[in-house]
Amino acid sequence: MYNRVGTTEWDAHYPDYDVDTAAKELIEGTFYVFEERQIKEGVADLKRDRTFKAKTPEEIRDYIDKKIVVPWKDQFRQEAIRVLCNKFKPLDLVRSQVEYAINNDADFARKIDGMLAEAGLANEAVPAMRDALIDSFRQILRTHLSDAGMSQKQVVFDRMLAWLMSEASITQSLRS
Repeated sequence: MYNRVGTTEWDAHYPDYDVDTAAKELIEGTFYVFEERQIKEGVADLKRDRTFKAKTPEEIRDYIDKKIVVPWKDQFRQEAIRVLCNKFKPLDLVRSQVEYAINNDADFARKIDGMLAEAGLANEAVPAMRDALIDSFRQILRTHLSDAGMSQKQVVFDRMLAWLMSEASITQSLRS
């Protein structure tokens, strides 16, 4: 009893109007609730467009209210795919590593030599034929395993990123 304001009971004065409903209406009419990122990104958009100072508080509020915040995970994924497809050449890096391995793998060369010998190729012709086969393989590799030659690279990168994003340690570090 001592912690209440000395007023008559709400229900006695307004029997048909619930106090919780009245409080909710008062709060909703007075305060606007936005996600913190919604405010930050909305204000950043307006400042970047150089329109922030010219807007009234109501216009800023309305802009922020309409701002759709894309989750960090989706933002990261979209930006990573854009960078992988347009800026860096990851397939070219992979291809160069495969080419290096093929060029320097003595066991691979011995297996080719063995197959050529089994096919009846004369021993003196084996090294030249092996080199020609490896060169043909490298050319095909350059055609197919390159950023320019792989039309579905965005799909591949998207799948790779989906796998990475499903990893708990990665999603946890993105939240930090």
